[in-house]
Amino acid sequence: MKKIKFLLLMAMVMTMSLTMSADDDDRVITYDQLPQAAQTFLKANFATKVPLLVTADWDDFTIRYESGEKIEFDRSGNSARTTLASPLLSWSATAASLR
Repeated sequence: MKKIKFLLLMAMVMTMSLTMSADDDDRVITYDQLPQAAQTFLKANFATKVPLLVTADWDDFTIRYESGEKIEFDRSGNSARTTLASPLLSWSATAASLR
């Protein structure tokens, strides 16, 4: 009986984890698949950084660097939200305002 309860519990946990991961529709893309405006912004401001992960979602693009920075662009690639490695040093900006 304990074994059956354990198996049912494990099945529930697995189902919940699969359901939760399905909510996150980020997909890994290449740097070249970013909009041109985003690529231009990144080349101008983060040229020396190495991208660790580039993902696309239904409404934005996210680039994570090895150094800890995370940059988000909207679908057109025109606006950026940047989170620096330290949570105390976080700032938001648009690509147009940094030109």
